[in-house]
Amino acid sequence: MAANGNEDERPVRVLIADDHEVNRELLEFVLEETYTVVSAKDGVEALELALQEPLPDIILLDIMMPNMNGYEVCQRLKENPKTRNIPVIFITAAATQENETKGLEIGAIDYITKPITPKIVLARIRNHVAYLKAQRRLTQAQKSEALAQVVTGVAHEINTPVGIMLTAGSFLNEAIGKFEKEVKDNKIDPGALEKFLARASESANLIVNNAQRASELIKSFKQISADQVSEAYRTITLSEYLESILASLGPRLKKARIAVEIDCSPTLQIKTYPGALAQIITNLAVNAIDHAFRPDTDAKISIKVTEADAETLLISFSDNGKGIPQALEAKVFEPFFTTNRNKGGTGLGLSIVNSLATETLQGLIDIEGREGQGARFTLQFKKETPRKKSP
Repeated sequence: MAANGNEDERPVRVLIADDHEVNRELLEFVLEETYTVVSAKDGVEALELALQEPLPDIILLDIMMPNMNGYEVCQRLKENPKTRNIPVIFITAAATQENETKGLEIGAIDYITKPITPKIVLARIRNHVAYLKAQRRLTQAQKSEALAQVVTGVAHEINTPVGIMLTAGSFLNEAIGKFEKEVKDNKIDPGALEKFLARASESANLIVNNAQRASELIKSFKQISADQVSEAYRTITLSEYLESILASLGPRLKKARIAVEIDCSPTLQIKTYPGALAQIITNLAVNAIDHAFRPDTDAKISIKVTEADAETLLISFSDNGKGIPQALEAKVFEPFFTTNRNKGGTGLGLSIVNSLATETLQGLIDIEGREGQGARFTLQFKKETPRKKSP
């Protein structure tokens, strides 16, 4: 589920899958006044509709369906990075403890028993929609936090060239005052004039060069911040863009004493949604800063860009930190999963990464790591990202 624009105003899309026409029509009648509803008559059609843009926000699945039963549909949805975070609610006449346990283990979040009671269906859906909207608001808060990182980065990075300009300007002003006094006192000689011109030229060059540097930084940060609050689709030079993203995180990386290296062809250009890419790299970096390293370690983050083929990119984001227990690898992209809740973690950072990777960039992201051996996230997407279809 991607976060685009005002998420609370985006209509919630519900997919209903039931092989009984009467049940489908009843659910459509109950839900379509409030939600956007699409229906499937069997498991195969349900899986096809679940993968179509715009993706459904909630899926109601009958268990006993021809061609492909609800359990199999749910399992395939949870195996696909593009759909694994879509909530699934089973609808069944056989709500035994064994069936409920099996469904929940596969990844369902709720059960509704047949015969269907409209008030119960509406109440269950409303509860889950409230949860979705809360998640969307937290996603927007994450974007605001990422934007705040950019603002902090701007202040930190621009401080150096501005400081040099102030120093050079003060030196030049002092030299001019001293030269004016010598002129008034008729104490000018060729040596003094030559010395003044050399100092003035050096100071002017420092001011101009650092003003250009500050201007480039402002332009770069302005573009990243604009990308992160919009869905611009444009061509970028990837190495430059990655460097700008990491520069915006400079203060946090420096405070945490984390070295960063980027391995990317300086001429590689891609056509994509740079805001989504900036958010992904930012969230991965913040996740590494907050979770990856033990105190007093030689911390390092590496970003390596390779081409899987002529059309496909692989961006590897790795660290040499604590690693991830194998039992947790399958959970890291789940909404609200965090090992840092006591320190204010929301558990949404990597969930947002997964949504942006699969929905906005229409690619894949995987994780691999071993405890004590660091972690590696691999993002795969097209060098020319397909444009998203409008809802």
